[in-house]
Amino acid sequence: MPLYSERITWYNYHGPYSTGLPDYWLLKIEEERTKWGLPYYAEGVCPKCRSRTIISEMKYSNGKHEFMHNCKECGLRKVRANRAAQPTPKGTAER
Repeated sequence: MPLYSERITWYNYHGPYSTGLPDYWLLKIEEERTKWGLPYYAEGVCPKCRSRTIISEMKYSNGKHEFMHNCKECGLRKVRANRAAQPTPKGTAER
């Protein structure tokens, strides 16, 4: 059975002594979308070095969301605002 990228989600982990902020983020396989976004939202091209990237979506509690390129050469780079609505979901995540 293939692992679809829509099932891999951010999980906001709170330990027993949490003060409100997450202790850390985990990746989990869920049946439904999480409110925090998708770490493997789409594939893209780095705006700096033109390498292949994975685009991650992060949703915030204030209703905003952000897309980031995850480039192995350049690190994290924001997807420009005028293109943030354009990434196409990837479909399946590679193992």
